[in-house]
Amino acid sequence: MSISPAKTDFKKLGSTSEYSYSFGCAPLDIALGFNGFRSGKVYEIRGPESRGKSTLGLEFVFAFGEYWQKLNQPFRIKWIETESAFDATRTIWMRPDIGPMIEVDEADTVEQAHTIMREFLKECEENGEKGIIVWDTLAAASTDAQQSSGDQYAGGQSEQARYLRWMFKDLVPSLGKVGAPLILPNQTYLGRAKMAHLPPPVVSYGGGAIRYYSSVRVDIQESLKPMNEITPNGAETEVGIITTNKILKNKITGVKLPFKLWIRNEEGIDKLETTIGFLKENEILKASGAWKKMPGPDGKELSWRSTKEIKDKIELTDPTIKDWMDYQVYNWYSKSSPLVKLRIIEKVWEYEKQFFGEKRTELSEREIQAGNALEQHAKKQLEREEQKELEPAKKKRGKKAKSEGVIELA
Repeated sequence: MSISPAKTDFKKLGSTSEYSYSFGCAPLDIALGFNGFRSGKVYEIRGPESRGKSTLGLEFVFAFGEYWQKLNQPFRIKWIETESAFDATRTIWMRPDIGPMIEVDEADTVEQAHTIMREFLKECEENGEKGIIVWDTLAAASTDAQQSSGDQYAGGQSEQARYLRWMFKDLVPSLGKVGAPLILPNQTYLGRAKMAHLPPPVVSYGGGAIRYYSSVRVDIQESLKPMNEITPNGAETEVGIITTNKILKNKITGVKLPFKLWIRNEEGIDKLETTIGFLKENEILKASGAWKKMPGPDGKELSWRSTKEIKDKIELTDPTIKDWMDYQVYNWYSKSSPLVKLRIIEKVWEYEKQFFGEKRTELSEREIQAGNALEQHAKKQLEREEQKELEPAKKKRGKKAKSEGVIELA
């Protein structure tokens, strides 16, 4: 038996982060946090070289900047470069409104990067600014001890990991204060197999420090195939890569949802192509030769032959087509499991009100019961946090009263 969603309502559940930054790409938003990535969290983007790690790092930056630009609030972007490979020309070409705002610093050692990040967060807090940090990449950073000894292997990877554990413990409390996520593109390498007959494991630099302190770890795996387009003369041209990606850890949603990315060489992640790829893979969209077709919100068929054609239609004729595609992604995930459904139901209902004027997705009795219980849990958790903030003041008043010979009654 199911109950009409009109009989109940839920607040947003499951996040202790103050802000959620949307990429504007439903498959990516859902995979990393159900509605984008979160403030105060550490994200590791790991994978082999030339697989789009830095490009994805830039997309975090652009989403963060766009969020605060819309609210007309001051913000800063810190990009720490250890490989000395930051491409300012491509970055500004991708987003000329946000790209020039990126502050680039170089750090040869993890200690230098730590100092840069700590000072940046301190300045943001003092000036009332929001901030985001990308460190690309800690895999290329040694420690001061390795630099001074002249031996790059002095202390080994364990030395770097020990320092990083202390660094994260120092920085993480400050991230939440300024709404800052910390993004870590991190190159992988082959470790040592525990048994001779086992293949060597793929690991990333940073050891236990990254595993313990990162809220989300994304594994960008090998590209599936090149991203190709048909030119006007009928030739097929490679314009980028398509990657398949796996969530190794997700402490924000608890759900590890795989996703694919269509990445253009000069433009970064093609969000519309990534969404279309998801719809095609899950048979929401049908491809017949050069034509792509899917049902529209008015019951009529949406059809197009090229990504440029549908992009022009969205930008010049009907921007709600993109919203309709995003709704199809959210609707598909809402049917994948009750846990996912509960966490994205507000977004699903938001789209349904936009296109149908009412909530259509229903919740079962158990889903409503779980939702109400989660809401009560969140309320009690908030009350406990507020009580903790009052405790130091109460203890301080008690000590002062005792020193004056006064006994306070509870």
